[in-house]
Amino acid sequence: KLPYDSYLGIDLSPEAVRMATEHHGDARTTFAVADAESFQCDRDFDLIIFNECLYYLKDPCGLLLAYKRWLRPGGHFLVSMYISPANQEIWRKLEGDFTLKDSMVAWNLRISGGWFVGLLVPADRPGTPDGQLDMALAGSRPNLELLSKDR
Repeated sequence: KLPYDSYLGIDLSPEAVRMATEHHGDARTTFAVADAESFQCDRDFDLIIFNECLYYLKDPCGLLLAYKRWLRPGGHFLVSMYISPANQEIWRKLEGDFTLKDSMVAWNLRISGGWFVGLLVPADRPGTPDGQLDMALAGSRPNLELLSKDR
């Protein structure tokens, strides 16, 4: 139902790829077992998504820079990471090589935590900060006491 030409999802887990293929695979939507750090591809993409995985990688910023080669002109990266001090450090390392075009925070009130989601493009001048990648820009933690009283 979504307007896209093709989607390729990768995961380390053969079982995850099997389930994704079974439930979501079709002529436009494919999945493959692959390691993000050694992934090779012969096509390019309008959007490359890193959903809850950068913090598992040895060099998250270096990996995004390497994936630039598969990004079409005008393409974007979409990155989602749970909000934590360690993950905020990853966002800081991305600053200078990527520009934050849009962002949001998704809060889960049951666990009192959230995820920062950023839409990034490679910086015009890598190594020179030309956009903030600080999670504080996306909003502050909701007041859980006020929200629970409204229920």
